[in-house]
Amino acid sequence: MKKKIAVAVSLLLVLALSVGGTIAWLTDSDSVTNTFTIGNVDITLTETDADNDRNEKANEYHIVPGATVAKDPKVTVRAGSEKCYVFVRIEEKNNAAANNGKYIEWNVDSTNWTPVAGEDGVYMYKDAVDASDAQQVLYVLQRGEKGTAYENGYVTVNGDNVTKAYVDTLTDATRPQLIITAYAVQYAGFETDVAGAWAKVDPTPAS
Repeated sequence: MKKKIAVAVSLLLVLALSVGGTIAWLTDSDSVTNTFTIGNVDITLTETDADNDRNEKANEYHIVPGATVAKDPKVTVRAGSEKCYVFVRIEEKNNAAANNGKYIEWNVDSTNWTPVAGEDGVYMYKDAVDASDAQQVLYVLQRGEKGTAYENGYVTVNGDNVTKAYVDTLTDATRPQLIITAYAVQYAGFETDVAGAWAKVDPTPAS
């Protein structure tokens, strides 16, 4: 019974305050200025220059039948870049030999790169690359054993197709080439849509 009375009194006091005058509500204010900085994805594509002991131009290689040649194209996602998808396109020129063979044999590092469905010669790094305060290096081609000259990537010269007669016919315009182009697309907005991310790429290599 006492509990019921106490509740009733409390209600009456509230009503009396409402009727008796204007209530001074407890208020406060504050403001926050939101400054937006624009995120960026930032990559570079480089490789170690060719051995210049014969005054070769950078990234030009002697073709010796059966030779293994160190070649380590790598994509560097620079420090501070936003989380992103990284793609590479690998194109060949003058590399088609007889019987569907090749003059220069190469393989993508399949441990870390997977083909993009429906896109010839296009590969995506296995996972989106997280944002980091440190640069991240992604090697593209199949790699050799650690401690060897080829641990960061290599190609081989097909000893059956690369004959002396073939080499004697080569000119600057007919030498085999691998052309590798790298792309990065922001992860935000494409979290479950790799195809949509690739669709945003301009496949035309920068001049």
